[in-house]
Amino acid sequence: MLGTDISTMLDKSTAMLDIESSLEKEMMARALTGKDINYDVIREASLRGDVAGVLAGQVDALKSVTKEQMRNPIIAKRFADSLGMSTDEAIKMQENIAVAEKAGFDVAKFMRGEVSMSDLKSGMKNLNAEEKTRLNKMISDKNAASVQEEFNEMLLDLK
Repeated sequence: MLGTDISTMLDKSTAMLDIESSLEKEMMARALTGKDINYDVIREASLRGDVAGVLAGQVDALKSVTKEQMRNPIIAKRFADSLGMSTDEAIKMQENIAVAEKAGFDVAKFMRGEVSMSDLKSGMKNLNAEEKTRLNKMISDKNAASVQEEFNEMLLDLK
């Protein structure tokens, strides 16, 4: 979706529920970035199984860190670890957030399905070819995730 798929995100977000380890990583990320980072929202969303909430928390955290900070391999690794993802996933997610913002829409609204196709098409005008490809991949991944979520809900209804 924004650099990772839903099942991977859920698997990794459960690591946030190891409170002691999660807080230790959060404090390390704070110390390295100088940012006031708080992952309580991510932990709460993870506990509820709220994928959109986990993603929104991760997006907020990644928006608080600059590209320059993420170019530092030590900071990037520790920050990504604190979010329960790989450095590559964190960087890719940060790049996708930047593309979405350049296209003129809020990533959290996009993930909740609150961005219309006409808004997406309109935003494409502001992007270069590589960014359009990235945005198209995000849209495709989001659509696939939505179908999977609907299927999972139908399976739960059958029980």
